[in-house]
Amino acid sequence: MTVTEVKEKVLPALDDEFAKTVGGTFETLDALRTEVRTGLSARRDADNQRALETAVLDAVMAGHTFEVPEALILRQVGHQIEHAREHMRRQGVDPDKVPWDYKKLLEDLRPGAEKAVKRALLIEAIAEKEASPRPTPTWTPRSARGPGQPAPGPRRPADARAER
Repeated sequence: MTVTEVKEKVLPALDDEFAKTVGGTFETLDALRTEVRTGLSARRDADNQRALETAVLDAVMAGHTFEVPEALILRQVGHQIEHAREHMRRQGVDPDKVPWDYKKLLEDLRPGAEKAVKRALLIEAIAEKEASPRPTPTWTPRSARGPGQPAPGPRRPADARAER
């Protein structure tokens, strides 16, 4: 074996001049470091939040067993396949020229699709329950009215303007 060439990677000095070349918005190396730390911290916080949400949803799903309609599972599998086809298009690959084994894809994607549908249905049910409007009283308590006075009826905007 004969060595024909040896290359050494030369890295720029880590100083204020380097910081100015990174995006052009940093005046000092300290400003660049602060921005990188802030970005990493935000990413870590987002990852932790996502992990917490996943753990909570997994716990809720473990406590609620129910059958998912087959049509919803098949629709989710279809969405996943179409997403994969779109990803291929963006990479310059024609998905129509790729041999697809849809039976195998359905078998592989079904468990994840079923879990995704269950999650969506549980989240929807929780949101409906949490967002159910609480009835607002249409009556006025007696303590707010004078003795023997009837409760005021609903007011329309026109009535409010006429009383001014």
